[in-house]
Amino acid sequence: LFLLDKQDRPLGHAMLSSDRRALAIVQRWQQDGIPEKLYPVTRQTLWTGHPASLLRWVKEHEPQRYAQIGCVMMGHDYLRWRLTGVKGCEESNTSESNLYNMTSGQYDPRLTQWLGIGEIDGALPPLVGSAEKGGEIT
Repeated sequence: LFLLDKQDRPLGHAMLSSDRRALAIVQRWQQDGIPEKLYPVTRQTLWTGHPASLLRWVKEHEPQRYAQIGCVMMGHDYLRWRLTGVKGCEESNTSESNLYNMTSGQYDPRLTQWLGIGEIDGALPPLVGSAEKGGEIT
């Protein structure tokens, strides 16, 4: 998970998919039945390294950082942005984020609401198809 602030500056260190700091959040979601709501839409289970889990952790533990989020990216999206200046999130990778509706092929605001991170909907970059041009290196 790579976060940019509203001026497109890196917002703290990136968080790896192997990060486990959101374990208590995922356990809470499991107790609340959230995975059963998400799975029909996302076809994903919840785990600690999902962008959704890490975003919720940032919201709960670093609220000032969370309030400054201007763009949410994953590693390859951040690299593409740095090389091309074009923001986007490649759909086959974001489909594993629990932020993506597998049926509609789009972000789904219901998901962020269920996960308690609805504020980031506007910070999700445009989706880029797997076979689409994502930018040009100049």
